[in-house]
Amino acid sequence: MDMKNKKNALVFDWIIYVKVVELKSFSLAARELNLSVATVSKTISKLEDTFSTRLISRNAHRFEITGAGEMAYETALEMCETYHNLLDEMNDKNDIKGELRLSAPGNMCNSVISDWIIEYTEQHPEAKIHLLSREAGSFTSDSPEFDDLVIKSGYLDSPDLIHKSLNPVEFGLYASRGYLDMSPSLAEPEDLNQHHLLRLNHTLMRSPLKFSRAGIEKKCCISGSREFYSNNIFSLLHMAQKNKGICIAVPCWEIRNSPACATLARVLADWALTPIPAYLVWRYRKQYSLLFRDFSSFLEKKWNVFFPLGDKEQ
Repeated sequence: MDMKNKKNALVFDWIIYVKVVELKSFSLAARELNLSVATVSKTISKLEDTFSTRLISRNAHRFEITGAGEMAYETALEMCETYHNLLDEMNDKNDIKGELRLSAPGNMCNSVISDWIIEYTEQHPEAKIHLLSREAGSFTSDSPEFDDLVIKSGYLDSPDLIHKSLNPVEFGLYASRGYLDMSPSLAEPEDLNQHHLLRLNHTLMRSPLKFSRAGIEKKCCISGSREFYSNNIFSLLHMAQKNKGICIAVPCWEIRNSPACATLARVLADWALTPIPAYLVWRYRKQYSLLFRDFSSFLEKKWNVFFPLGDKEQ
């Protein structure tokens, strides 16, 4: 425990109380806080005198938190956390240090997210961000990656996980001009049934697909004459470039930022697929490091600028 808390005597008294409750020992709390047992004991007695109630029942053989003590502990924990967070916010940003894992979709790890991490670590040289690349659908609520930060599209209903909404990702249908020149024309989403389809294996991209145009929504059950599924967007793009079919679906930013996609054309450009929602997810914890809070805020801002609401590639 950093002795800078002594600058605020009231807060430090509660920090001592929280430590005593958590360790269930005056002597262990004194040792961890580098204080005497007598100082710890006097602090607890002072708090009990302030509220005119017993917080901890103790004797030579028993240590027990009273009902009032449990209530005081919960409130003290929140107060101490708020105090620590305030101190962190007041510190110079150069104090940001430590290690953090970020798990994100593989196609984004290859480009934009890597650039964001480079930018962040150049600003904060003592911060280390470990980037974990994964494909869609590879997570459950028990995945260890949630102990840090995860960018994902699906929502996992778990009391341990916190989901922070990010701007959704716009997707489009793309094919090579060579394939389109030798295949039936398309005017409506139903026309996709006549084509070879390269499908992103994602729960939100399964039939029926949702399309919208000029405020009108349409659900279509699509089953192409030949279909290929993959959870790796690069394999789909590779096949599209080889004139093997229409890719359902490609993130519009991938087309915008990848020179290799210059040969692909937008299919049914006046129809929009329902955007896929995105979340920044992590497992709940009582306290968050300054690095965690600063980097997650940085990541959220970068994402929402990169994926503005209503962004559509024509």
